[in-house]
Amino acid sequence: MLLFDESIMYKPREVHWKVALKILTYIKESSGKGLLYKKNEHLRIEAFSDSSYARDMRDKKSTSGYCTYVGENLATWRNKKQTDVSCSSVKTEYIVMTHTT
Repeated sequence: MLLFDESIMYKPREVHWKVALKILTYIKESSGKGLLYKKNEHLRIEAFSDSSYARDMRDKKSTSGYCTYVGENLATWRNKKQTDVSCSSVKTEYIVMTHTT
């Protein structure tokens, strides 16, 4: 299963542009809701994710988390216990990457 197609990065389509504009519109309209966004020289969107494979030996479920930044501003974050039991640490990383994207 292909999770991320690198051609999106180098040849984005109109749908990708529309999604990016929706995200930026949401951020702009959320300025009065208590989040502080500092002006940056770039609006690069970055995401970070990680998972811990089967830390809880009682139910064998992994814990995963991610956060996304627009510029240097935190835009979203989440951590949770995964709903499925994974057979490998690679699978847990794939799961958290799909949630992140």
